[in-house]
Amino acid sequence: RITGISVWADGTSTQADNFFAQVGVSWESLGDLWDFRANGYAPVGDRFETGEFSGTGSTNFTGNSLGEITAASFDTTFFAAEVEAARRLGNRDAWGFAGVYGLNSGNDETAGYRLGLRGYAVPDVLLQLAVTDDDIFKTNASFSLTWFVGRTRSDYCATCSVLDRFREPVMRNDYVAIQTTAVSGVNTLTDTDGNTVRIVHVDSTAPAGGDGTFENPLNGMDEILGNSQDGDVVLVHADSAFTGDAAVLRDNQRLLGEGEGMMFTINTNESGTITIPETAPGAQNGTKPAINSAPGSAITLADNNEVANFLIEGNNVTVTGVNGMDADGATDPNLHDLMIQNTTGDGIALRAGARVDTADADNDGNTTETRVPFAATLDSIMFDTIAGNDITLDGQAMDGGGAVDVDDADVELVGDVTISNIMSTGNGGTSLVVTNTDEADGSGKVNISNYEYDGGATSAGGMAFTDIDSELIIMNYTANNGNGPAAAFTNLTSEAVVNIDGMTYDGAAGTSSGLVFDNVDSLIGTAGVTVTNSTFTGGMGNGVSILNDSDGMFSFNNNSSFTNIGGTTIFVDGNSGGGGTEFTGNLSVNADITNDTGNSVVLQNMNDNEADGIFSAIFGGSITDTGLGIRVNDNTGAQTSLFAGMVDLDTGASEAVVLNNIGNSEIDFAGQLEIDTDGARGFVSTNGGSLNVSNTNNRITTNAATALTITDSTVNNGVQFGEVNVTANGGNAANGIILTNNDG
Repeated sequence: RITGISVWADGTSTQADNFFAQVGVSWESLGDLWDFRANGYAPVGDRFETGEFSGTGSTNFTGNSLGEITAASFDTTFFAAEVEAARRLGNRDAWGFAGVYGLNSGNDETAGYRLGLRGYAVPDVLLQLAVTDDDIFKTNASFSLTWFVGRTRSDYCATCSVLDRFREPVMRNDYVAIQTTAVSGVNTLTDTDGNTVRIVHVDSTAPAGGDGTFENPLNGMDEILGNSQDGDVVLVHADSAFTGDAAVLRDNQRLLGEGEGMMFTINTNESGTITIPETAPGAQNGTKPAINSAPGSAITLADNNEVANFLIEGNNVTVTGVNGMDADGATDPNLHDLMIQNTTGDGIALRAGARVDTADADNDGNTTETRVPFAATLDSIMFDTIAGNDITLDGQAMDGGGAVDVDDADVELVGDVTISNIMSTGNGGTSLVVTNTDEADGSGKVNISNYEYDGGATSAGGMAFTDIDSELIIMNYTANNGNGPAAAFTNLTSEAVVNIDGMTYDGAAGTSSGLVFDNVDSLIGTAGVTVTNSTFTGGMGNGVSILNDSDGMFSFNNNSSFTNIGGTTIFVDGNSGGGGTEFTGNLSVNADITNDTGNSVVLQNMNDNEADGIFSAIFGGSITDTGLGIRVNDNTGAQTSLFAGMVDLDTGASEAVVLNNIGNSEIDFAGQLEIDTDGARGFVSTNGGSLNVSNTNNRITTNAATALTITDSTVNNGVQFGEVNVTANGGNAANGIILTNNDG
């Protein structure tokens, strides 16, 4: 038997790059049949080490902070002791062994057992199969193969003698006993400016007295102002409902309602753009928060606010749903995914605000200039039964001391207004009212798209634009019913440009009208008002009205159409308000007109007193009229009206074409003209003007009325009708053609 004792020093590195050292002592007694061993291990130095934390991609709330969950390895070393007995198997270099061991880290301790087989396949290669079990490391099975260099004997035999076993190494663990567990942490996130992301929590079901942390939310919207800071994210938990509460925001805050699948993101320095987590499992798909019966304004804006994903139920108590109309205005509001209903005033009211650029936001070195940041964004908002206007937007910048002129050299206008994906039903005022916009420094445009308006029997109109000095772009606008115009434009300057594309108007049986332009100017030769790919149907009012001193260009392309408008399809009146206003402009209608009720075209009161003022109206599309026909009346200025397309007038008891008191105007019917009346005159021109009716296929058929009457007029290139038919009805004869005191 050989008995010995030894001491050792070992070291082990972990996957977390932690290094641990230990010292050990071993005792062995080896015999021909039985071996006995005992080992002890003692760690040296730090016994607990944590690896480097790394992000997991998940976030959670802590207090008013938002943190990314991190994970790291935590390594723990153990004092260890073991004893073993081994029995040789037959006469081979193989043993069965069994033993017990104990582990103690200072925090945890356990005892376990080990048993297995070991033996030499060849003198210098040891094979071992072992099973261990304890309460910390549980049950483990291991297999090892170890090559002991130098143990090889030249006189190989199956079983070596006791003396030969001097070559064997000491049987011990040459590694440190280490337990590795995962630990988590939180990395508090900061925004792109390096400020800690702050989130104020609001939950109507929380107990009173909360401080706005995740653990203790506020339980009222009216507590936000006193428990938040500029720039906070105010997160209102899903399924919250507030009654009689109103929120007042601070600058740069985001008021976000959780629920209904909405996902909100934050830009962070540490993790880039991340999604704000849900406040509880399933909350993201809960019901969005509701603000019910708020006194005054449900939400009052400051500067640069985002408001999203709320139901504002006014219950005829709330005056305004979202209000940014105080004396200083509200800069750059971003409102989206809202439902606003049953207010006694406006759904949303916004006014531009002017601010002195003390922080030099535009990096131009000027900290005394005034900036008007009004990149207002309204998207995905539904309005229902709003007593006032759905949206009122006043672009007149205010600074608390009065109005600010964006055309001043020391004032900079920044941003465009964008309104999209709006649905309006049954309001009492006008759905969208925009006033006092100005375009300067390449900013100030108003972009509107995907707007659906149904005025029912109560609305005063769809859209109204007043005192506009900027570009208006309206795309995919659907307007139905109501008691006012689908879109009205008043006092647009010569810098204003209006583009309407994809509009669908159906006035049905209501008293509404299509487009109204009153005192709308644009630079002659530029695209002032352009209407493309649009359809106009029904209503009791006019399809298009161009009124008073509207000195711009108006163009309706051939992909548009007018069908059965209740009033006049195209109505131009240069003096609808009285006072003999001046009128200079150009009208181009290449859209087809089908009319069954009122007049298809009325052009009147073109009283231009400027020498260079010429109003022209060109109708390039076809006109099919079974209503009241065409009227050109009381025009003392220079005017050219050209009907280039097919004009088919079957007006029954109404005179088909009446030209009266048209002064120096020139009227051309270059396309084919067909007239059918019953008891009314067909074509009448009286008191002035120049006529050109040149198509040889023109035809007039009247019953018991004069077909063609021309009095005190000038005929330039001829008035030609290939066929004139006049019939008597019940013996009531009529003259076919009357020509009196004409020139040409």
